[in-house]
Formats: sequence, C-alpha cells, structure tokens
Amino acid sequence: MSTFPTSPGWAEEYERENYLLSDPVIQEMEHHFKTGDHAGFIFWDTYQWALSEKQRHVVDRRCSWGLAYGCSVFANSRKKDFAFLLSFASRATKPDARIAAMTTQIVGQLLIARKRLVMQELVCALTGKEARVAAEMVCGRTNGEISLALNITKNTVKFHLKNIFEKLHVNNRQQAIAVLLAERYLGL
Repeated sequence: MSTFPTSPGWAEEYERENYLLSDPVIQEMEHHFKTGDHAGFIFWDTYQWALSEKQRHVVDRRCSWGLAYGCSVFANSRKKDFAFLLSFASRATKPDARIAAMTTQIVGQLLIARKRLVMQELVCALTGKEARVAAEMVCGRTNGEISLALNITKNTVKFHLKNIFEKLHVNNRQQAIAVLLAERYLGL
C-alpha cells in the first residue's frame, strides 16, 4: 500500500464534490456504528449492498485517481465523542489478511494515543498549586500532611482537592490518583 502524488487532487475533488454523502466506505462505517460495532475493517470491494449510481460514481472517480484497491479501518469511542476512519490504497495490490491485521493494530494504537492525550490535557489543566497538592496526594499524604508540607491550611488543601477532582472528572482521591498515575506512566 502506498500514497500517490495524485492523492491530494483526489482529496480536493472529494471535498469539492461532497463525495462524503455518497461514499460507500462512509456508509458502511455508519452501518457498523448503528449495529453497535465500535471498530472494524472494510475492504473497499466488499459491501453489504449493491452500490447506487452515486456510490458507483465515487468509486469510479477514486479509481481514476489511482486508488483502485484499498481498505479502511474505523473506530468510534464508547462515549461517541469522536470517531475516525483511516484508509489505505493501492493502484494494483488488493489488501489481504496481513494488511487487515496491520491496520487493526493501528486502530488500537490510535485509541490508546487518544486516551493518553485526554489524560494529559486533564492533568495539564491543573494550576501549579493544584499540581503540588496532587503530587503530595499521589505520595499517599493526608490532608494534614499536605498542609504541613506545602505550608497551607487544611481548608486550602480541601479547596485544591475539590478543584483537582473537578478538572480530572473524578469523584474521589483514589480515582484522582489513578488518573494522575496513568498520565505519568502512560504519558507520551
């Protein structure tokens, strides 16, 4: 599988002609989402229905740009707050089981990377003082110990903990610690 110099032209035509509405790959992905599949693999020449005239036109135009054979992998988050579709194409080589396995691995890695980025964004939202309180909390210190270590009152510690919980979207200390440790050890 490879990319071609003509691919940018195809992308421009795809957007200009609004092929998204008639692309059989997109419609196949949406079908999978409706049936509860969160991730999957689509061979471009294998659809669960006969292509309409508009869908056939999209396929013919794609082939005219040298994208005759291909496959796509997709994923939809369980919360349904994002989805992605990643496609691979070739002029002459049909994708096989090896390509299916490779692209499926890519989907898994993209989902992991997205989760890491989300955790990183949450932790980066902490102020400097909140980050210091969070670091003490991760070390297992009580509110009183954090108060002494940072030379702040227990009420100030509670105030920062409340803000930390809100920013990390957690309900308690254990959940906050789990997010903080996951971000530390799984961070990019």
